[in-house]
Amino acid sequence: IVWSLVGRERGNEQKLNTKQHFFSGIDTRVLALICFAVVAFSYTVFSYFFVWTSAAAWFGCLGICLLLFRPKGFFTDIKRLVLIGAGSLVALIPYAYLLGQRSQTMDNVQLLVRTRQPDLLRVPELIGYFVIVLILLSAILRVVSLRDRRIVFTLSLALVPLAVFNQQVITGQALQPIHYQVFIGNYVAGLALVLCIGQLCFTGGERGARLRAAAAITLGVVAAVWGVVECHYTVRILDEVNVIRDEALPVAKRLDEIARTDPAAKEKVVLHFGVAEGDDLPTLAPQSLLWARHQHVFASETWQQHKERYYQFLYYNGITPRQLAASMRRGSDFVSVIALFGWGRHTDRLNSEYQPLTFAEIDAAADLFGEYVRTFDPRRYGVEKLDYAIARADAVPDLSNLDVWYERDSGEIYGEYILYTLQLK
Repeated sequence: IVWSLVGRERGNEQKLNTKQHFFSGIDTRVLALICFAVVAFSYTVFSYFFVWTSAAAWFGCLGICLLLFRPKGFFTDIKRLVLIGAGSLVALIPYAYLLGQRSQTMDNVQLLVRTRQPDLLRVPELIGYFVIVLILLSAILRVVSLRDRRIVFTLSLALVPLAVFNQQVITGQALQPIHYQVFIGNYVAGLALVLCIGQLCFTGGERGARLRAAAAITLGVVAAVWGVVECHYTVRILDEVNVIRDEALPVAKRLDEIARTDPAAKEKVVLHFGVAEGDDLPTLAPQSLLWARHQHVFASETWQQHKERYYQFLYYNGITPRQLAASMRRGSDFVSVIALFGWGRHTDRLNSEYQPLTFAEIDAAADLFGEYVRTFDPRRYGVEKLDYAIARADAVPDLSNLDVWYERDSGEIYGEYILYTLQLK
């Protein structure tokens, strides 16, 4: 949409004609494209944080490139970008209000880091550097012109990775930059690279037509092969867990059926012994969960409350403090590391201030779990009371701790899972 607004060559504009109305030249077609651009940006604002911030960064980079290289008619381009920006700001007003109402614990849960340290060597940035250098060298050799709108557009895309990975130098805040690298920055850098190669290969009229055709075919084949890799091989690691999620669908549907005749369904609490299955359950049934791996991102509870929910999950699974410490020491229990220390201590990919766990921290966490278990009583005020429990029918865990406090029925089999109804003693 934006290319449709700024991609057309226009006559020379040495200076802005102040006698003309600001909206002169904004015909119905242009106004419609501006509205579409605003709607598209507004959609990204309420879809995914890393997409809309990348879009905003690119918008800024495009404006800077237009002002810096001044292609013919760039004043008209700037005017149109200003209108898009003004409309986009309207969408950011309610977003800013909602963000201002966030829980006090959300910044820590989402790993918001206060830092001004530059981040210059991520793969999308390296691709962007390559594109920028290639374009500048081509301009020096007079293969391309920096006033060519296609080149300006490509340069703006190449600058986006540098902008999103280093915005903290100005703002002082960084939020999980790995998501820029994996979910948006790589695609923007790839688009810049493809546009750059395309413009360089297709410069020069009919000369080298065979070479350009061969390059285009090669690029298409590489893109297709990589598409197969992206869609198949990179997700094979999740095949097994996705099968498990599918197998858990019948018991989730049963809970949904029960909820239709239960006005208090949302107040009922489910203990799901499966970690992956429990993560998916809220999308299928309205009952609450005692604990799920991604539950902490919904920051209506404090971090301590979330840990206590996990303590209960471990207790009902029959896990002892010694077993908990041993599994985390071996590095095989990333679920417990995330639940007790946060995602920022599990991997260095999410947090620029990552610090590896020490054995002392692990032992201290296990001791706290032990202290909680010694005084645990689900009849106390504030402790979640269970109404249902779900386990795999072919691998029912040790339910002795659960049976200390709850009466449970014989269970109902749904697919590969068994659903127990619980009653506090």
